[in-house]
Amino acid sequence: MVTQEKTFNQILLEAIAEALNSIFGLQTARSVNFYVDPRLVLKSPELYAKLLEKMFGEGAKIILARITGQVVKKFAFEGERVISFEQAVRRAKLRYLKHLAGAG
Repeated sequence: MVTQEKTFNQILLEAIAEALNSIFGLQTARSVNFYVDPRLVLKSPELYAKLLEKMFGEGAKIILARITGQVVKKFAFEGERVISFEQAVRRAKLRYLKHLAGAG
């Protein structure tokens, strides 16, 4: 049986979806995604965070903290100090690339 690993982008978007669903529920999370496309994080985590801040004000800190927690969990770097959402995305990418290099 052949298994295909998920790509970094798939795992990251899954983490975002899980975090938003846990905060808002499925329908409201879909609305949030309509106004702030989660795929934007793949090119610019900073811009994604800024747009959430524009949409939710101070509440974006809670949303970004939940997303950051999911990213940390999905990419298995619990216990490591993470300062920001953007840092978590960068660290996740590095961890994923190291995993691929080790698997090859």
